Amino acid sequence: MFQIKTIAMIMVAVAITACTGSAGDKFVGKWVNVGDPDITLEIEKSESGKSFKVTDRMTWMGKPKVSTHKATVADDSLMINTWAGNRYLMIEKDGTLLATMGRSCPNCDQWERAK
Repeated sequence: MFQIKTIAMIMVAVAITACTGSAGDKFVGKWVNVGDPDITLEIEKSESGKSFKVTDRMTWMGKPKVSTHKATVADDSLMINTWAGNRYLMIEKDGTLLATMGRSCPNCDQWERAK
């Protein structure tokens, strides 16, 4: 009887651990810029599961430009370290991603999930 309870408790612990994700998991996916739909962000979880890769794609002076950044979870946001300093990515209650990424165009700090 003791062994059955022990095995059951271990199975429950494993299931809970396997289902528990990081606070950063909600950011994973492809995002399209509200101000310029040709600008996209793709956020992927690293193999280790402890960090995220942010790929920023846009056209600059007629040529494709791709930047990649490593992001880590900071409270309820993702933080990336860029040459311009730390940038924070946050998701609003309506599902809009807020990420400045250093752009100055209207609504360029707002992103929505790609359809």
